[in-house]
Amino acid sequence: MKTRDSAAHVLAPALVVCGTNTGVGKTRWACALARSAVARGDRVGVIKAVETGCTEVEGAMIATDAQSLQRAAGGLQTIEEVCRWRFPRPVTPAAEFRRTGTSFDDTDFAARVRSLRARTGLTIVESAGGICSPLDRDLVAGDLARIAGLPAVLVAENTLGTLSVTIASREAALHRGIRLVAVLLNRRDDREPDPSHADNAAWIRECTGLPVWHYGGEELVSDEVLEAVLALGDHAEGD
Repeated sequence: MKTRDSAAHVLAPALVVCGTNTGVGKTRWACALARSAVARGDRVGVIKAVETGCTEVEGAMIATDAQSLQRAAGGLQTIEEVCRWRFPRPVTPAAEFRRTGTSFDDTDFAARVRSLRARTGLTIVESAGGICSPLDRDLVAGDLARIAGLPAVLVAENTLGTLSVTIASREAALHRGIRLVAVLLNRRDDREPDPSHADNAAWIRECTGLPVWHYGGEELVSDEVLEAVLALGDHAEGD
């Protein structure tokens, strides 16, 4: 099993999975990526920074996205390690933090990411909602990449209208100092392709300058995408 030598302070490849909106396929793709890395022998760490819309069962918040990530990565982490912030209402995380009198701890988050990178072969962080979904008044989901010093992949649905939200997300990332490295174009199983389906990738490349990866709901990502992700790591020596 491939891990990183923490004594040498080598940090594993890592990325943040953002989305143009909620429900565009972040969790499905992050899980496929985790399963693919596990299948090739990597030890994978996952973090779902915050999840809303959880179901309360006997006093415990059941976070389905976090549970999916936990299973896909091999079940080596507790659900608390995967997702520290779990809330019941399906609303923006900022609203739940404010309602409960809590706040997102960016220092703790960055430390957790760094710890995982020191003891895994790949760390995957999934954000919440869209790239500009608020975590508080001044912090949005995409800022998780900046806080952790990681590159981000933007998941977008391959459908009519995706060009506008993808380009807008790219502009927001540039404005906020978020390092987007690719767009992941996701095909929904429950929707028939529309005429834009064949052209979206080319237009996204032309308008954003970013590479476009494709995902159609498979259990594993392609070798090409997995290798591209594994090449994203800083591979730099830690402090």
